Amino acid sequence: SLGAETPEQARFTFFNPKAGITFEPNNWHKWYTSVSVGQKEPVRSDYRQPDAVNPPKAEKLVDYEGGYRYSGHTFTAGVNLYYMDYSSQLVPNGRQNADYENERSSVGDSYRAGCELEGGWAPDQHWLLQGNITVSQNKIKSYSQYSSDNNGTLILLTYQNTKMAYSPDLIGAGSLTWKPVKPFSLTMTTKYVGEQFLDN
Repeated sequence: SLGAETPEQARFTFFNPKAGITFEPNNWHKWYTSVSVGQKEPVRSDYRQPDAVNPPKAEKLVDYEGGYRYSGHTFTAGVNLYYMDYSSQLVPNGRQNADYENERSSVGDSYRAGCELEGGWAPDQHWLLQGNITVSQNKIKSYSQYSSDNNGTLILLTYQNTKMAYSPDLIGAGSLTWKPVKPFSLTMTTKYVGEQFLDN
């Protein structure tokens, strides 16, 4: 892919293949694994106020996933492991433009790696308990930005293995559903989002 200074000049050509294997020995158990490539271009707002250190580029992702799912009569459970390897990922940089939109910058090598767990239990036709949790690491291997010192002089700062903006390490959710009579139901939900940051 080739990118230029403005969206009018930018030209991109992408090939995004995906391959996977699924193994289902019976109706209860399923194992799977996959590898996929995803690429996308910057949006127009990324070009309007480009980052001097990290100008907008086409983003490339190689996603490796694998997992297992159990589907019983009253109980379901699943685990999914993933490693998302990015090149030039477009991430928020902590600034906003004149329209109060979050600006994004292309960073070098970065990744998202984690484990997703989910489960559900339906003891009878009236009750359903569900929950999921994701534990992850979301890191930029090397990130640089300009900052001002006490004298107003611009200095270049570089961070190694820094946490990615808007990317909590822990997310969890749960719900309890009661179905007294069809088609009515009442659901109580809860969600937890771990600590996250506005910049990198």
